[in-house]
Amino acid sequence: MKKPELVIIAAAVAAFILFAACDSSGGGGSVTEDDLQGIWVAVGEDEGTAKAMLFDISGNEFTRIAYTETIYPDMVQEEGSKGTFSISGDTMKVTVAEEWVDYENGWASDPDNFDIPISMSGDTFTINIDDQDVTFYKKSFSNPAGFEDRWYLNADDSIYMDLAGNGNYSYVDTDASYNSSGTWSATSDMFRIIETYGSDYGEDYYYEKLYYYELDGSNLKFSWDETEMYNFSNVTIG
Repeated sequence: MKKPELVIIAAAVAAFILFAACDSSGGGGSVTEDDLQGIWVAVGEDEGTAKAMLFDISGNEFTRIAYTETIYPDMVQEEGSKGTFSISGDTMKVTVAEEWVDYENGWASDPDNFDIPISMSGDTFTINIDDQDVTFYKKSFSNPAGFEDRWYLNADDSIYMDLAGNGNYSYVDTDASYNSSGTWSATSDMFRIIETYGSDYGEDYYYEKLYYYELDGSNLKFSWDETEMYNFSNVTIG
C-alpha cells in the first residue's frame, strides 16, 4: 500500500498542533478565498509517530482536523477546530469558533483569532508556523462505486460496517455492545470516516479517522504504516 510521494512532507512537524498565535510576516504566491475551496491534506511524522492534518473549506468556513497514529493501524482524531477565515495579501486571518474536546469527543466554544502566513502553488498551499512550512495537497473526496456493502472485520459476522452509496456509514461490534454512525468518503488512496453518533456518547459525538486503503473485489484493507492492517470482507467465514 504505497503512499504517494506528493502527500508526504519530509520534516517532523511540531507545528501539527497548528493554531497558535503567529507573526504574519511570511511571503509567497497570491491566494484568494476561492483558491482554498475543498479538502486539503498534509501528512508527515513527529518523532516517529505518523501525523496528518486535514482542512475542509467551504466558502469562508473551515473545519481543521489533526490525526495521530495509534498502536493499531489507525489514524485517529487528536484535535481540531472550526471557524471562519479571510485572506489579506499573503496572510490567512483566522477566527476560531469551536475546538474539539477529546475527552468528550465533541465540539465546544473556544473563540480565538490570529494570522498565519500562506502561499499557494497549483494544487498545494503552504502555511508557515513557528518558522516551519507545512504543505497541504488538494484531495478529491467523494463516494466512489465499489464500496457500498456490508464489510465484516476479518470475515467475522460479529463486527461489521455498512457503507452506503450516498455516503452513510455505520459500525457495529456486537461483542462489545457498541455501535456508531456517520459518513464516509474516499479518494483514489485515502478513506475518511466521520462518526457523529456513538452509543457510548450519544448525538453530540464527533470523531474522525483517516486511512490509506486497498479495495480488491470482496476485500477492503485499511492501514497507515503498510504493515498493520484492518482486513474487511463482504463475505463471512462459514
